[in-house]
Amino acid sequence: MITDQPYCSFAVVKVASRCNLNCTYCYMYNQADQTYSSQPKRITPEITRSLFLGVKDHCRRHTLKQFVIVIHGGEPLLLGRRRFRDFVEDGRKIVGSEIDLVFTVQTNGILIDDKWCDLFKELRILVGISVDGPESIHDKYRLDHQGHGSFQRTLSGLRKLQSCGINPTVLSVINPSISPREFIKSFIELDIHRVDLLLPDANHKYPNLQKPSFESTIFGDWLVDLFDNWISLNRPFSVRLFEYAFALLRNINVSIDAFGSSTNHVFVLETDGEIAALDVLRTCYDGASSTGCNIVTSTIDEALQSPIMKAYSMSGTDVPSTCRNCKFKKECAGGYLPHRYSGGEDFDNPSYYCYDLYRLFSRLDQVGVSALRSG
Repeated sequence: MITDQPYCSFAVVKVASRCNLNCTYCYMYNQADQTYSSQPKRITPEITRSLFLGVKDHCRRHTLKQFVIVIHGGEPLLLGRRRFRDFVEDGRKIVGSEIDLVFTVQTNGILIDDKWCDLFKELRILVGISVDGPESIHDKYRLDHQGHGSFQRTLSGLRKLQSCGINPTVLSVINPSISPREFIKSFIELDIHRVDLLLPDANHKYPNLQKPSFESTIFGDWLVDLFDNWISLNRPFSVRLFEYAFALLRNINVSIDAFGSSTNHVFVLETDGEIAALDVLRTCYDGASSTGCNIVTSTIDEALQSPIMKAYSMSGTDVPSTCRNCKFKKECAGGYLPHRYSGGEDFDNPSYYCYDLYRLFSRLDQVGVSALRSG
């Protein structure tokens, strides 16, 4: 048993390294890192077996009773239903019943049909689907390789899931060009229950063109407006970002790597078996997430000793020097590690969204937890 060493309880597994969409902001294909081009298109049974043997060993070493596998890509459904089934069933067989192996899949939804829904239900797969808001916003960035929007195909997949009793969590990249009230209205119409909001991936070297300056609070203003509308409409769906931020303001330690002072217990597995750090680090420089360890020849514990894995794991406690006197140092903790990047290998900076996060935390601190209780 190992109790004083870093560990992981969560793995993002890239079962497919290619995608049937070409989203303009995608960190895998359209930013600094192009590692995907040299990777196998799909994970192999040999890599799969090594992964689950490694997970089993890691859980035993650290006495973990539960481990989460996020089936990811690219587009993970490109793996195909038969190999998807094999992946999940082999994992449960290899890891064994003493460890609760939880599977979730993050998909763009356009391949989902009745057979996929049946498989998700049979295998007890939790589902996340990516929707950026109403059709006009979604189709501005989530394009296929011919330049066509994907909203209607994603909507078809979403309706298939809902019709068979699956209520997916919706992953949505924030776009301040849509009014928050319209954003909320579109998700109410889609009958969404849970929303996970993401700031667009950007940093000091590769800025977001919608944000005119580092000091701009365009994203923070949007989030505050969204929050106020969300509360006034009696919280029509769960918003993880708001709920976790409130928890941190109440001194409740929650696990979220976008902010907060918790340790991150996550690794990424590439289709070639590489054990990598956070995949969004690809937005910083080519090979930024690489640990040099492969699941076939290395243990998860060995990969956790790599400098980039340590930097990501401890990013919530290793607060940038300029953040140490901030009122929300504990809650924000410098923000998301990829958003701190400024060039070279320098992450000792506040988040590119520093002023936006301060604006949001200030508003939530102002209204207090009574806003959640009174809704």
